[in-house]
Order: sequence, then structure tokens, then C-alpha cells
Amino acid sequence: MKPFWRTEPLSESESEILRLLSAAHAESARRENVSHVALVNTFLGSGSYANAIAAAILTLGGRHGPIEETMRMLESHTSVVAALDNGVDLLVPGWGNSFVKGRLDPLWEKTDTALRKARPDLMSRADAITDALHRRGKDVWPNPSYYTAAVAIALKMPPQIAGYLFITARLEAWTEIALCHAK
Repeated sequence: MKPFWRTEPLSESESEILRLLSAAHAESARRENVSHVALVNTFLGSGSYANAIAAAILTLGGRHGPIEETMRMLESHTSVVAALDNGVDLLVPGWGNSFVKGRLDPLWEKTDTALRKARPDLMSRADAITDALHRRGKDVWPNPSYYTAAVAIALKMPPQIAGYLFITARLEAWTEIALCHAK
């Protein structure tokens, strides 16, 4: 793949983390998360595939898929760790999962492993934040937003278009889900 946001092609390692990210997102899209539910409800209510896809996309940011926010936070991860260690109660974008508690989500293990190999610097940031959250008594782990943000950083993608990774990786699954509800 020739990335449109930079001049140099993806390396083998970058292609692999992108492939693993996409596979994990495709599986995550099938869970009844916010974008999945918005997609289904909009499709059932409007009968419009385009509206359903738009509804799923419009759930991104804030609490569901805060990719830009996660990228920006990763740039200043040391201040996040310091704030947590000083007792500040933060909602850290890119951490927490509604489907898996108390450990890394198994759907994201391969992406995690590949990022540890390709970009140990990004994973050490994640580990520092996770450890600080655990010290505060919050048993949360990186979620799809973190992995999407980390891969976007690894691929030298600007934050304002990093949602592209989330959307393109989930589009096929979202389409299949909408098709299952078509009658």
C-alpha cells in the first residue's frame, strides 16, 4: 500500500501492524459497541445504508474511538502519568473496555505484540500509563482507540485523519451487519 499522507511507502513492519490493526477492528465492529448499535438502529429506522454508516462514524470521538485525543495524549504521556501519580482523577482516552475487564482484550493481542516489536517506544508509553492507572486502582488496559492512535503515529499519519484507520477497518464489517438487517 502506498500511503497517501506521506511520500515513502510502508515498510514490511508497518504493513504488518496495519494489517493486524484492521483485522482486530473488523472483529471489534461485530461487538455491540456504540458504533455497532448506532449503525443497526439507524439502518432499522431509516432503511438507508448510507445513513447507517454515517451514524456509526458520527459516534467517534469523546468516549467511543477518541483517536485524535489519544494521539495527542500519547505525545504528553509523561504529564498524564505524573498527574495520575499525583492523585488527579483522569479519564484517559484510549484506555478501558466494555467487553473485557482486568486484562488486555484478546482481539487486540496480536496488534499489541506486533507494536511491541515494531515500536517499543509507543508500547512503553502505553505500559507507563497502564501502570499509573493500576496504581490509582483503575484496572483498565489499552483499547482499540489506543492501538489505532499508536499505529497512526507509527505510520506518521496526521491526527486529524487518523480516524481513517478506524473507519476503513470497520467498513466491511459494518456493511455485513447492515446487510444482515436488510429485509
